Amino acid sequence: MDEEKESASICVLPEGCLSEALSLTSPRDACRAAAISYGFKSAADSDAVWERLLPPDYFQVIARAVSPVVFGSKKQLYLCLSESHILLDRGYLVCILRKVCWLEIRGKIAAVMLSQNTTYVAYLVFRIARDSRGLVVPATTIVSFGGIETATTGVFLQKPGARGRIWHAPLGNSDGFPRRREDGWMEVELGEFYCDEKRNGEVEMVFEEIRHGNWKN
Repeated sequence: MDEEKESASICVLPEGCLSEALSLTSPRDACRAAAISYGFKSAADSDAVWERLLPPDYFQVIARAVSPVVFGSKKQLYLCLSESHILLDRGYLVCILRKVCWLEIRGKIAAVMLSQNTTYVAYLVFRIARDSRGLVVPATTIVSFGGIETATTGVFLQKPGARGRIWHAPLGNSDGFPRRREDGWMEVELGEFYCDEKRNGEVEMVFEEIRHGNWKN
């Protein structure tokens, strides 16, 4: 009986008070609180709670997204950013691969441009021409930041056996093969890294294939 009275006394608190308390917890706790009662659900799902749970610079991040980030609430935005990735910056065309034996692509970004305490995934975004050749070979990707270097082998721009057609893996695929994005471009994962609160130095990303020596275009 005492527990019921205590629970009831909490539920009659103004929604603003509940929202303020829940915003000091974690996303998991906020979701659990939504199942307690209607009053808790209204507070736990409010923008006031999820605004505090989102990174402080989330608006600047989604403003740099290649594709528009559509959301109806701050909770929906949080779940969207947690469950899937968004590509940053404006998707400018950098170069066209004409004819090379050694393929090496490097990119850098200053850590100060990134959100604190956030895990990022780096992608190579590209298109493959119908007359492309020599891309069905395994490459190596490297992502380095803060003294930690992560290398991945067996990464492909085209799946073996896909000659004569442009192959793409199903959405959500991350086994070293590319996938087709909604805007028609292809992407392949280079690796992930964690940006802590210091945000010192630069993140370097590398895609290279320099072992086979075959012509690529």
